Amino acid sequence: MPIYEFYCRACKKTSSFLLLRASEEIEPYCKHCRSRDVKRILSRVSVPKSEEKRMGGELGEDLGEGFEEEMEEAMAREDSSSEGDL
Repeated sequence: MPIYEFYCRACKKTSSFLLLRASEEIEPYCKHCRSRDVKRILSRVSVPKSEEKRMGGELGEDLGEGFEEEMEEAMAREDSSSEGDL
């Protein structure tokens, strides 16, 4: 279900429209001042907190204490070993 947002050139506010199907057509207008002088804008993506937490775990965002230090040490070791290849 897509949500389309439109910026009103008259009152400078944003109106959102939820469509049940992507094929559904609407005639956008400003929900604040009723103007039809609106421009479609790019919407921000919204992710529910539970989904955000699950994705963070899958992407390795919560890797525990000391991970960053270990990563920096590993990168330094790799850099020093690759310098001998030159």
